Amino acid sequence: MGRQGRGSLKGRKRGMGLAAGAVAAAAASTSFFSMGSATVSHSVPEWQTFLFHDAALELSAFDESPLTSAIDLLTEAGFDGGSIASELVARGVPGVSFVMDEMPAEPSEKQAAERFCLAQAIYYEARNQPVTGRLAVADVVLNRADDHRFPSTICGVVFQGVGKDYACQFSFACDGSMDKPREAKAWEQAEKLADLVYRGFRPAVTGFATFYHADYVDPSWSRRYDETQVIGDHIFYRLPDSIELAAADLGMAAAS
Repeated sequence: MGRQGRGSLKGRKRGMGLAAGAVAAAAASTSFFSMGSATVSHSVPEWQTFLFHDAALELSAFDESPLTSAIDLLTEAGFDGGSIASELVARGVPGVSFVMDEMPAEPSEKQAAERFCLAQAIYYEARNQPVTGRLAVADVVLNRADDHRFPSTICGVVFQGVGKDYACQFSFACDGSMDKPREAKAWEQAEKLADLVYRGFRPAVTGFATFYHADYVDPSWSRRYDETQVIGDHIFYRLPDSIELAAADLGMAAAS
């Protein structure tokens, strides 16, 4: 999902990869959303499963990108695709098919850089986490890139705050971690996952989270946000209005 292609396809990509899981951690309260001239009242899980997913499927028809099995994608990349797909479904991520962009044999300099930055985030932040935990970190990066409150590129998100005292959003960008030799196998896996995620494999494993922290710390900011998932050693959070922003991305809006 390179930013070059992500601009016009952002809503569609979010739809296929994220839409039905947008409120995976929400309570079963009633929400009102309007699509076109119709206003529909549904419990959050019903809205999550039906309205949002249907809107995403409609948007997915904008081009002829193929639907690809997540199990096949992961297996071809050397992972246990069946087990990972089962865990994703158990975590509330519906379906295992995703729209994929074909990566050019020779990606542009910008595409290559964005994919590399995503691999760095996966490796340095989550190489010791389960595969779903590594996918979750990648999801947070892309959720931020899709949110106007953060930089609009993957590299911009990953290296936000570099050069400013205590301002790095991802600690590895400032604490010297990148100066150490990489673990070859973990880096190879990070690159493979980054490639899949960059091209459209974006399971909604975090519920639109834009923040996370290790479970052995208790930052004060976490009490201001909505907790969405606990995966491996990480606890994930989203801003309170993330669901409305995601709905707007798919042409839906909260009704007054």
